[in-house]
Amino acid sequence: MLVARAVEQRLSEPDLAGPWPPLTTREEEFMSLSGRWPSRNYVGTLVKRAYDVPSDLLLRMRAASYRVSEGPLAELEDRGLTFARLDLSDEDQELRDALVDKVFPVPRIVREALENFGPWLRPDATEAGEL
Repeated sequence: MLVARAVEQRLSEPDLAGPWPPLTTREEEFMSLSGRWPSRNYVGTLVKRAYDVPSDLLLRMRAASYRVSEGPLAELEDRGLTFARLDLSDEDQELRDALVDKVFPVPRIVREALENFGPWLRPDATEAGEL
């Protein structure tokens, strides 16, 4: 319940709010596959977690993830920047970093939801007078 509530709040933020066209059958299959998307290293501790969320929320989260990420992922692939490599020029590395910042895999959405809307106090929330 707490995770679903946090994800609902995250999905209501302008960058993920949509409305998004429903995923096609092929897109749904792609989103149900396990695997890593291009991303930056996460500065926190990564722990594998499994959460139960309502199926309609999962579909909305997958649709937002796919629709927001499809452009940057296509550009990464077209430019040969999908995978981090040591031989990238500074310019290519900067471009890759900028594109990766626009990629929102489902785990990133959940992580940001919990970090920003989870059931614990955030230090920045008290400073900003949100509580």
